Amino acid sequence: MNDNIKFLMNNNFKGFIKLVELGIIDKEIGCDAAIESRNAEYIYYFARDIKEANITKLEDAVIQIQNAEYIYEFALNVSGTNILKLEDAVIQTQNAEYICYFARDVRGANITKLEEVVIQTQNSKYIYEFARDVRGANITKLEEAVIQTQNAEYIYKFAINIPGANITKLEEAVIQAQNSKYIYYFARDVRGANITKLEEVVIQARNNERAKKDSLKKLAKLLRKEKYEAIIDNKQTYENLFVENTASKGKKLVRLNDDLKSNNDK
Repeated sequence: MNDNIKFLMNNNFKGFIKLVELGIIDKEIGCDAAIESRNAEYIYYFARDIKEANITKLEDAVIQIQNAEYIYEFALNVSGTNILKLEDAVIQTQNAEYICYFARDVRGANITKLEEVVIQTQNSKYIYEFARDVRGANITKLEEAVIQTQNAEYIYKFAINIPGANITKLEEAVIQAQNSKYIYYFARDVRGANITKLEEVVIQARNNERAKKDSLKKLAKLLRKEKYEAIIDNKQTYENLFVENTASKGKKLVRLNDDLKSNNDK
């Protein structure tokens, strides 16, 4: 690549495009310069803005870089592209966000194929958005996929925003996720939700949390009597802590967290 062209392209890309449009910079030289930059943004804008640019060559270059955003933009905004080729390329990136956008916006996209890929990513946000935004999406299949993620937020959003969702099935899923906040939101916002059932689950969860805190306080007192210091990770079970305590036999356990200390001092 000519150093002057390279400098111009990197410091004033709009000016570079203008000189190509005016014929001051040869179109093929400009095309090669954009490709050699390995900058997906430059390649995309060159293909979009320069009439009679070598689209096949530029398309291959943007695919090779594997930039999901500009593969999508290329398919959406550049005339004469190979949609199937770009579709395979965006799938290869495994970028759930732009796979969703591709399915939503690009004419001729294979919805079923793209849907399968989004499901395989197990990304609850984009499984939900695919169901919400893409015409022809398989709601039943996507519903099952969002349930499998066990993400209470997107199970709730699926129930409230996706027409045809199975409320009973999603209700069971949000209960299984054991997130009191979204169980409450589900009861409050979702038409057809079993309020009594969800209320009982929230109450039981609160009672369990209180019982857990009481048990931790008792254990903390026991440890203090033995002159141990401990940290209780929220993910560590009461039973595991006893095993650790027994195994250590006089060894110093790690420090109790500030929340537990403050609770014990009250």
